[in-house]
Amino acid sequence: MTKIIEPIAHPDDTKPYRLRSRLNYPSGFDRVDTACVSVIRGRGEELLHTVEVDHELLVIPTRPLRVSVSAIPADTFILRVCPYTVCLLQSGLKFDFDYARCEELLLIEVESSWFSSVRARCVSGDLNISGPIDTILHPDIPPLIHSIERHLTFPQCPHEPYVEMLAELLIARILWYLQNTGPQIMSSSGLTNGNLHTVLMRIEDQLDQCILVSDLARSVSMPPARFTRAFKATLGLSPQRYILQRRVLRVQDLLEDTQMTLADAALEAGFSSQAHMTAMFARQFGITPGEYRKHLGSKAG
Repeated sequence: MTKIIEPIAHPDDTKPYRLRSRLNYPSGFDRVDTACVSVIRGRGEELLHTVEVDHELLVIPTRPLRVSVSAIPADTFILRVCPYTVCLLQSGLKFDFDYARCEELLLIEVESSWFSSVRARCVSGDLNISGPIDTILHPDIPPLIHSIERHLTFPQCPHEPYVEMLAELLIARILWYLQNTGPQIMSSSGLTNGNLHTVLMRIEDQLDQCILVSDLARSVSMPPARFTRAFKATLGLSPQRYILQRRVLRVQDLLEDTQMTLADAALEAGFSSQAHMTAMFARQFGITPGEYRKHLGSKAG
């Protein structure tokens, strides 16, 4: 088994980098490297260039995503999805992904034989797959994505066996959803995809400001209490918790991409103070922002 935990920097700083973990085949398979789990962060116009999918590929954005997709030989279309929406790419096609803003994606590429093995153990019958890319949004998904990212990013976390189990669990749940409900799964009490996208983009645009749940609710013409329930039913966490999480991840980006002081990073991410930022960062990642920056410096060295 091989693993690459460190970022693989491209010569051009505008290109994405990946944090990768290669997973083993289950017993009975002849080869290794059955799956590759990657976190991709970057800026640029090309994210995945003519990826020929002879494997099964899951693309899961952790931020609002608007991307131009060319599915060869199918047509080019615009894919607009909310964070933590799983995009299942149809095998046997080639895909070009072009995007215009900084994104963060989780990619899970698996051998078709492993995918089929998980499918055989979890579901029976046909799946409700409707096109070159099917999308699944469900509150079970974000916690799994957070766990996978944490295991790929931080040395304090165990890696390969846990990433493998989390990836298999994610695939199993997606297969079950596709068989039983079909694409664009969402609780009947949740937000529509359009409303969720409106709210999340508003949060991204105002992350360094005071964000009131009442204002978010007003933006989609809903009472605050109903909006809060619908938001949690869709993403599995409250609006306040989501905003806090996005602020912590914004601090993480600033520590990685800039030399900004911790105090300035706290303000840029919308925290009221450096102390508040430090407490929330440590709660989510298990280390302080200062320790995280030292870790980045030691790895760069």
